[in-house]
Amino acid sequence: MIGLAAIKKDFELAKSFNPDLIIVLPHWGTQFVDEPNDNQKFWRETFLSLGADIILGDHTHSVQPAVIETVDGRKTFTLYSPGNYANVYRAHDGDASIMAEIYIDRETKKILGGAIIPMWTRSTLSGNYRPLPIYEILTNDNLQP
Repeated sequence: MIGLAAIKKDFELAKSFNPDLIIVLPHWGTQFVDEPNDNQKFWRETFLSLGADIILGDHTHSVQPAVIETVDGRKTFTLYSPGNYANVYRAHDGDASIMAEIYIDRETKKILGGAIIPMWTRSTLSGNYRPLPIYEILTNDNLQP
């Protein structure tokens, strides 16, 4: 496991390049659990305090919350986990997923806000999986069962 000192060094290095935003992609959480655990919450707070603007987590195979909040005067976006896109764990509600949209001002490079698009992962007899926006499923007759 990577320690806090190494992560602080990574943030210092990232900041030395004067980036528009810092994005963190952690692989975290407990599989099939819909709420973030204490470890995820700890690392989220750590990443934000070190300067992360966007955190896009994964691993849980379940949809977990998205959070927009202001930290140290800047708006931040965290998606704990989007769920599944390429497989289905029906026994664990693993056919649900979300797609995140993050709105960034082109001039200031600041986060304006964000949204989620609820998705459902469709599987076919051939074994291929395809995430579809739920709105599309409800409004497109060709996608009806």
